Amino acid sequence: MGLTQSPLTGYVGLLAIAVCTIGITFCLLKIPGIEHKELWPLHKPLCWLIIFIAMVAIEIFVFKIHQRNFDFTSGRALDKAAWQRVFSRLIALIICFAVSAFVVVPMTLLFPAFLPFYILFLPLIILGSFPYFVLVERFAKPAESGESSESSGPTGPTDEILLLSQIIMPKFAGASGETDEMKKEHMLNLLRGIIIKSYFIPFMTASCSTYWGLWQMKTLSLIQSLGSNLNGIPAGLLGREIFMPLLEFTILVDITIAMLGYISSCRLLDTQFTSADPHPSGWIAALACYPPFNIIFETMLLNHVCYEQLEITHYISHPLILNIVSVICLVLMSIYSLATVMFGLRFSNLTNRGIITSGPYNIVRHPAYIAKNVFWWFALMPWFVASGVNCIGPVFILIVLNAFYVWRALTEEKHLMREEHYQQYCQKVKWRFIPGLF
Repeated sequence: MGLTQSPLTGYVGLLAIAVCTIGITFCLLKIPGIEHKELWPLHKPLCWLIIFIAMVAIEIFVFKIHQRNFDFTSGRALDKAAWQRVFSRLIALIICFAVSAFVVVPMTLLFPAFLPFYILFLPLIILGSFPYFVLVERFAKPAESGESSESSGPTGPTDEILLLSQIIMPKFAGASGETDEMKKEHMLNLLRGIIIKSYFIPFMTASCSTYWGLWQMKTLSLIQSLGSNLNGIPAGLLGREIFMPLLEFTILVDITIAMLGYISSCRLLDTQFTSADPHPSGWIAALACYPPFNIIFETMLLNHVCYEQLEITHYISHPLILNIVSVICLVLMSIYSLATVMFGLRFSNLTNRGIITSGPYNIVRHPAYIAKNVFWWFALMPWFVASGVNCIGPVFILIVLNAFYVWRALTEEKHLMREEHYQQYCQKVKWRFIPGLF
């Protein structure tokens, strides 16, 4: 970890997303009169599985990422102590899921669409962890600390699941060989990681399902518009019909890659967290941008903007200006999504999972944040112009939201600056948001 990650995995994920959406579009075209919600109910999870398999295949077969933490050339025999560590890891993992319930259960109330996935996959994860832990005992490379495999097992650095089992079951799982201060730090890091996953996985899964549905709805609307009398559709509205599914696609890409990043954290793919942000300011800045904590921005800004109806009116009365604005918004959201694509399977908020320097990250250090915030200004500009002095309050709220993202970037860097590779990256890419300015 800490090494620069190749963007190829993300590009393959993007290609797989494009293939899946083309397949869905073909189904919508082929079946006259079909509604987007009438497609096979499991087609979205199937698409996610295809995308995930494609990205994992690149990691394993092209980059051979498993060789960072595993050596499959020679396996170790599983003695009694090894089996004890396997079962103790399993018990510790179940304890982690029990702790996560304090976050996941309230999140399922906010995002009920996640509940079916949680009920289905939780038992599968627990069952699948058993052969994975056996794999760790047989083939994982020895700990960097130099401890013998007889005492603590062939773990990677900071194997916190095993460490937890050694704390709660020292006679069964073996001794850790770490100081009390090190144990405390690793356990706090594990707890922070559990909270991060427990919060973001439900949010990302529910959002992913929602935006795939929105994209399908907008795509079907475009298909129906193109199949009707084009002469009867105002030029501005036709441009809007083309713009909306493309915009939803960029969001779909971002959410899908992000979701797969959260659920694919494991040493086999070298996508585990090396650290979770220990600073309260980092958590406040990040969570303020997500539901339900962004309710201030949502209720005070977006919910008071009759954007949908006003947008339609403006597309009819000012088609050229609004279509130019649409292109600018699409470019900005494409940059935003591309920044997520660069992470591949390593996307995650509030954590360090390796340093990314590819694509837009080779120009500025926070391309996603600047693209997203400028997008909001262009997207809401028609409402601001039409509202006159009534837009002063929402404009102020949007400025505050922009400030939160600046603060969020600063807190992220405070966390990542503990990593030498990130310090080197900052020396190479000097600008946070705007080259030559800031």
